Amino acid sequence: MDYWARVYAGSPDQLLLALSREAETLKPEARDALAAEICKRGIVPGGAASDFPDEHREPPVSRPDRRPLGILGGTNVIVLSLLLIEACVVSVESLFEKEWLRNTVIAIGISLVPATFLVARNAVSLSLRILSASYSGAAACLLVWHVVTMDVTEMHPIAFAIGDQICSVLFALLAIVNALCLLSDGYARPRGPGDS
Repeated sequence: MDYWARVYAGSPDQLLLALSREAETLKPEARDALAAEICKRGIVPGGAASDFPDEHREPPVSRPDRRPLGILGGTNVIVLSLLLIEACVVSVESLFEKEWLRNTVIAIGISLVPATFLVARNAVSLSLRILSASYSGAAACLLVWHVVTMDVTEMHPIAFAIGDQICSVLFALLAIVNALCLLSDGYARPRGPGDS
């Protein structure tokens, strides 16, 4: 008890009050020494004292920092939602066609571009960001190839063909921006508690 009496004698009132609120967690000899020190100082246990003073507080539990979505993240969420709807429609629409599997795989594969970005943007691992950026770059190349090799005159109505090309170009641009953002210094640098 002498050890605990010395420890509590050098402790501030606020710490003693905070410990008294959790006295059941203390060893019996520590509890007795705490009660004796509180009585000696004349501290009222139900008093209006704050919890632990700053120097006695435990550091907050560190959690991985989550980046806010921002414009690029929000765009990827919207595009991902639309692509998943489109993947379902394409899958059901072409169910009885000979190219059903091909169309479904393409729709799902394209949906993975914003999905991998949204996962990798908070990743601590550089390899995950590089993998996602590589996937986005490959998808962008395939979309550009699709636009360049598409024969617009064979598609009817022609407005659908032009709309398809515009969407492919915009999606390729989004994939390139995703890849560049994942590889940029701002995304590669670990974020500290003061970063916003």
